[in-house]
Formats: sequence, structure tokens, C-alpha cells
Amino acid sequence: MKCAVCHSTDILTERRIDGDCICKNCGNKWKNSSNAKPKDNSAFNIDEVFSYHAPKGDQGVRYELLRTTAKVMAEQIVSNCPPSRERALALTNLQQAVMWANSSIAINE
Repeated sequence: MKCAVCHSTDILTERRIDGDCICKNCGNKWKNSSNAKPKDNSAFNIDEVFSYHAPKGDQGVRYELLRTTAKVMAEQIVSNCPPSRERALALTNLQQAVMWANSSIAINE
């Protein structure tokens, strides 16, 4: 698969049946029609998603940066919002955001 804009083969594909393709060089984005009927779990790599990914390079530092930044935000939410269902949801979603951000690093690099 090649980018129609810069002809690069360095392409990121999302792990969904209807996932988008994104060129890592120029940022061009398009629908991945080749994922319409996945075969052999090609659209969702079970082995890749459900395995341990040891940090490599600067990944550990970036994980910590994301967690530290989110912790500051969590402290602000707790300090500025009254105890409520909404505050609990804000904290839960912040926790999920960090988890998904770290997961994107672990799985896609």
C-alpha cells in the first residue's frame, strides 16, 4: 500500500475493519478499503494487541510523562470540582485517556 500524495509505503492502519490509513511521512489520510473483509485477523492482530510490550527506547520516559501530566490534571479536577458522579467520570475518563495513549505507543511502535 502506498500513499497517493507522497508515494511512501510507511503507512499506519487503524485496527478496525473500517479503519483509516495515515501516511507517516505526509499525514495524508484515507479509508482503507482493503480492510473491508479481514482474513486471518489482519484488521485486528490479536497476538499484537494482547501481548506484553516491554518498553524500548524512550517509551518508558514518554509513559511517565503522560502519567505525570494526567496526575496534575486529576489533582485539578479533585481540587476544583465538587464530589459527584461527573467528577468521578472525569477522573475515570482521564485514566482511560492515559491508558489508551500508552497503549498506542506500546502497540504501534
